[in-house]
Amino acid sequence: LYLINEQLDQINEQIENSVVVQEALISQNKPTVIDFGTKALLIINTEEVTYTFLGEAEADPAKGIISITSPLGSALKGKKPGDVVTVPIASGTLTVTVFELLDVQE
Repeated sequence: LYLINEQLDQINEQIENSVVVQEALISQNKPTVIDFGTKALLIINTEEVTYTFLGEAEADPAKGIISITSPLGSALKGKKPGDVVTVPIASGTLTVTVFELLDVQE
């Protein structure tokens, strides 16, 4: 019961700190830099991957959704196509190239 109450407290805190983003406020044009709501084609080391950058609650790396506040999201926030970033991870580093920013509908 204690663990359930603790989880409820965490959920309530997330709700209290959340911000509703209206669709009208999200740019209808192709984004120019990585930020919340951006979908990007990246080259990580030599592998092409597509990620959408959202909040922590929506994050699901297996489905291609990364938190903008995660280490990868934080390292890429504000980056544009052509930028190369080195991201430290437990087993070393990742070299990430921003290849293209995509429309969220793509």
